[in-house]
Amino acid sequence: MKKILAFLLAVLCMTCSAVQTAFAAPLPQNTVVATTYAQIQSAVGKDTAGAAVAVLVDGELLVQEGFGYADRTAKRLVTSETVFEIGRISSLFVALSAYRLAEMGSFSLTENITKYLPAHVVEALALSHPVTAEQLLLGCGGFEGRSFDLRFSKDDYRFGSLEEALLAQVPRQIAVPGSFYADSPFGIALVAYAIECVAQTSYEEFARKQILEPLGLKNTVLDPTADTALEDAALAYVASDGGSFALVAESGRTYGGLYPYDGALSGVGDLTRVMELLLYGNTAVLSEESRAALLQSSFSKGVFTLSHPAMAACGGAVGCNAKTDFFGASLWLDVANGRGAVVLTNTADSVLTALPQELFGGIVGVSVQKKSDGLFDVEDLSGFYAHAAGEGNSLVGRLQRKEQNIEIVANDDGTLSLSELRLVQIAPGIFADANGDDTVAVVQFLLDESGEVAQIVTAWGDTYLPVGFLENGTVSNALFWLMILLSVGFLLVGIWSLLRYIATVNERDRRGFVYTLPLLLTALIGACSLLQVFVAMQYAGRSFASFFDAMAVIVLLLCIGATFAFVLAFASSLTRRKMTRRVVRTSILFLLYLGLLWCWGIIIL
Repeated sequence: MKKILAFLLAVLCMTCSAVQTAFAAPLPQNTVVATTYAQIQSAVGKDTAGAAVAVLVDGELLVQEGFGYADRTAKRLVTSETVFEIGRISSLFVALSAYRLAEMGSFSLTENITKYLPAHVVEALALSHPVTAEQLLLGCGGFEGRSFDLRFSKDDYRFGSLEEALLAQVPRQIAVPGSFYADSPFGIALVAYAIECVAQTSYEEFARKQILEPLGLKNTVLDPTADTALEDAALAYVASDGGSFALVAESGRTYGGLYPYDGALSGVGDLTRVMELLLYGNTAVLSEESRAALLQSSFSKGVFTLSHPAMAACGGAVGCNAKTDFFGASLWLDVANGRGAVVLTNTADSVLTALPQELFGGIVGVSVQKKSDGLFDVEDLSGFYAHAAGEGNSLVGRLQRKEQNIEIVANDDGTLSLSELRLVQIAPGIFADANGDDTVAVVQFLLDESGEVAQIVTAWGDTYLPVGFLENGTVSNALFWLMILLSVGFLLVGIWSLLRYIATVNERDRRGFVYTLPLLLTALIGACSLLQVFVAMQYAGRSFASFFDAMAVIVLLLCIGATFAFVLAFASSLTRRKMTRRVVRTSILFLLYLGLLWCWGIIIL
């Protein structure tokens, strides 16, 4: 009897164990679901502490749940309501708001944006060409990038208003709108500001009443502050080898300088409703006509479609990959087939954020018919190019461009090398991956009227523009290090000159202060320049425009003072022949130094 009972107990335990295993680790039959769970299993607990995932197919919500921990210490699990930073997905709400306002009849997406802006803002923009809200949403407004005040680590640093944020650094409009594509935080924020001006309320308030509330988005905050109440916010972590995680100070919260572009918080449940609106419609928020117009609006260059309003394009899909300092996010839609996916993670670099684009992000590249006639000479295509989203009018921007410029190298076999890619020409100016499908274009060179390369566009949405001789990689590095060398040299010589002057104060034949003064002023210039370089390299987009504006004025005044001091020293040296050559040599070095400071944006005239 005991043996029978033991046997039955063993069978019961095995059965319970099997049932428990079945419920704990379901084996989905659907390929999309199977891929989704496989990716989640490979990432959660390994390169991200937690994640929230949603997958929509044909109106059916296949997945919408959380995985892992929002707070590892408190053992608080991620749910579909858990709030994450969503980065540039925030700009989707600007697009929805703009199309909603246009639908209300008081705003046009195709008229000059300056029609809706105050005169002082129009003056500050200094537009070379008219630009529309639609072009700004598509990222083809012709603006260069912005380097300052992009992201803050403290709530205290936030701007008091969207207008103040925009005017802190106004990028130059360097091309006619429609010339090239460059993801533009400034352009998105400018549209949000135009919405404020027309609606006579804050962008956040307009979007909340017209988009968030009608959609039922209860866990989305467009302009969060340190005091924003977040009952179910995910804490941020930094992953290390072996699946261990370190909690980020202040929960990893950061604040977008241009908050409409990348400052929002949201949960996967709310973003699912946004996907449903875009894929299937919701007339309580946006009419079918407006929704169709939003999805059909696009910007193409060459053979590639590069963007839709506030979203990138890839193959037949639209969406965006986003991350803040410590959070990752990705949302992609296959509109034609009614499918979409979104992933949120509480680490910045989880491989799981690639899932939406892997599922529905389209095929990278465009199939083209091969042509052997009229192929471009690859030697004419080689050289250095800068990313169109870069900024080249300040020290921060120029340093970033120095590091991010790409070099195109023509190979002996007729191919081109771009970073780790080897490209083969399959039609005039159109290149495929030499190690992949030679009928799928991934890079295209576009020429101007004179036959010179005007820009390079890629299947993954990057645009590169040719750079001048001074931004050539080798030349740029040489000029940078020469500026650093002269800054250090003038600083040391100035200190030595002052110490020598003090040490010889009682000597009758000592050099006059007229010779020490220009060296002291150049030493101060060197110190200010080195400080700016340090801040620019250390803090990049966190740098304050106000700091560099103030430093530019200080350095300019010092340079003017040093110039007059050198003139006085030269005049004085005419009576002391031994000093004339020294003053002339130092003056020539100083003039060279001034040129380098201007070249790197430390002096702005």
